[in-house]
Amino acid sequence: MKTARYLVAASLLTVLIALPAYAQKTSTRFHIPFNFQVGKDRLPAGEYLFSTKGSTLMVRQIDGNSALMASTNALDDPLAVGRAQLVFHRYGDWYFLAQAWAPDRSSGRELFVSSVELEHARTMKQETMVIVASK
Repeated sequence: MKTARYLVAASLLTVLIALPAYAQKTSTRFHIPFNFQVGKDRLPAGEYLFSTKGSTLMVRQIDGNSALMASTNALDDPLAVGRAQLVFHRYGDWYFLAQAWAPDRSSGRELFVSSVELEHARTMKQETMVIVASK
């Protein structure tokens, strides 16, 4: 009987610990007014939802068929809390997603530089473009 109580208590504790981690998997909405690259994939301008799970960034177009996942590295900036934003590297008319920051955390995700971006970087000057989350 004591074993059963401990098992129930341990199960309840596990659920209570897991709930905040599950709640953190939220999507942030962005309106992106230009075509852009995520790695080697080119996505059209439009409304997108961005979310992360571990080191994976998930990108899904709201009114379209575009969706993908990209591997990322962690970024940390204590001053970034409350700033949901995407950072793009721009080369002429080409935009490459470089970073994604969630609104409720001081951590963000940085995408790996693709071979397509490296080609553009060799011949064009890089500019930085920031898009803030839609309401």
